[in-house]
Amino acid sequence: MVLKHLVGKTLLVLVLTALCSVSSTSAHAQLLGGNANPLILITIPAYPRPNSDVTVEVRSTSVEIDVSDIGWLEDGELSESGLGKTSHRTHVGDKGSSQTVTAIVHTPEGRTYEQTILIRPQSISLIWESSSSVPPFYRGKALYTSTNPLTITAIPEIFDELGEPISASQLSFIWKLNNKTLSNKSGYGKSSLSLTEPILRTPATISVTVQSRDGLSVTTGSLSIDQSQPLVLIYENSPLYGILFNQAILNTFTLRGTEAGVEAFPYFFSGMRQKLGFSWNVNGRDIEGLSSSYITLRNTTGQSGTATAFISITNPSSSFESAGNGFNINITQPEQ
Repeated sequence: MVLKHLVGKTLLVLVLTALCSVSSTSAHAQLLGGNANPLILITIPAYPRPNSDVTVEVRSTSVEIDVSDIGWLEDGELSESGLGKTSHRTHVGDKGSSQTVTAIVHTPEGRTYEQTILIRPQSISLIWESSSSVPPFYRGKALYTSTNPLTITAIPEIFDELGEPISASQLSFIWKLNNKTLSNKSGYGKSSLSLTEPILRTPATISVTVQSRDGLSVTTGSLSIDQSQPLVLIYENSPLYGILFNQAILNTFTLRGTEAGVEAFPYFFSGMRQKLGFSWNVNGRDIEGLSSSYITLRNTTGQSGTATAFISITNPSSSFESAGNGFNINITQPEQ
């Protein structure tokens, strides 16, 4: 039925060249003769990624599209058609590619309308990093705490109409924190966002909209960052093997010889380790004069028994930063 309406008619054709990242509602289209085109095409998602499935919907406030015959064309070739077929699913290509999707609507009154959208997939990656402290050989990510600076870097892959990549210096970056635009940190070439003030509401949503100078190539990305707390982990410091980072002391440490050394390491503090304050407590008593991250545990009686140890770490530069950790000591009688 649709094909009969489409073939043999002189259609008023208007092509709306909107990028994948710009919905057709943000552009203007006109039919030949000066009348406004009543059709609007949108993509879901609004910012398609390369090699992904995209749904294109046709909408109208003045045309009864639900009872109209609708044909869908991809790059000028008929893909599907049907009565009230208001959406079409397609697969977009790799980065730098583009394709057109056209909706042709034939109403019961015999009127025909056409609208086309250009889909140009773009992509973006966001990477965040915190400058919080971590021990040597730590293979994980330094987590964000409220007193640590936070840096987010956007790596866009945006292409022009010729399929050529656009340099980041030629792109506009609009940054938002919890949906609030950071005007003083946005602008051309500002692909990196640095946050030095504490984020009061977490998890924080940080988003960026990136577009070309002509506004035709656009993409967006976002990430959520939760706030962590500083913590302390304690490791045995072996005279033979050094610090045993492969096994933290979690609950109990067994003192098998006459003495053993343990060392505390702060995680996710804003201050350097050398500038932090360390305070040890053994069996409920503070160890006077010991302000080091290292402590030597000794069996002075030569007998078996138990003890407890606890360390507190504070940051003199920030009253908000402190953490502690403790463990039980299982003392065994040294071998004779």
